[in-house]
Amino acid sequence: MSEAIYRWPLSALAGDYLRSGIGFALSFLFFLLVPPGSIAFFALLALAVLFGLYLAQTALRARTVLTLLPEGLAVTGFFGNRLISWKALDQFALRYYTLRREKGAGWMDLKLGSGGYTVTIDDRLDGFRSILARSWQAACERDIGISSSTYANLTAAGLLAKTPV
Repeated sequence: MSEAIYRWPLSALAGDYLRSGIGFALSFLFFLLVPPGSIAFFALLALAVLFGLYLAQTALRARTVLTLLPEGLAVTGFFGNRLISWKALDQFALRYYTLRREKGAGWMDLKLGSGGYTVTIDDRLDGFRSILARSWQAACERDIGISSSTYANLTAAGLLAKTPV
């Protein structure tokens, strides 16, 4: 297997930039307009911090590069380089999030861990499916136990055969 390089496309992060930028700008603007020490002051300060952290997380994600290697998943970002080694994989969880009851619209994220380091990637990442398939193969080789929700999500993703009811 050769190496493959993946990034979050700007189009996938544009909504996050828009939401966090508008939220931060509005909450910070109103924060500056209210009297210091008031309840509104602290509420708007908290909102500005939350939206600022969301904006920072989005910027960090935009700079992150994932490289799928035969020996593991290399993660290169603002905080340096890390490797999720397939031979030392100790965490595997596939989660599904939805905002609606019918589960039609939502997203998956994959949490991997190795040697005390964890990474969580979502399905907006180019190459998510390739990383999911390879990490599931490594989890099977390492005999890592999974939760019932991870099992259901792997089935929904087509990596497990659906069992008859």
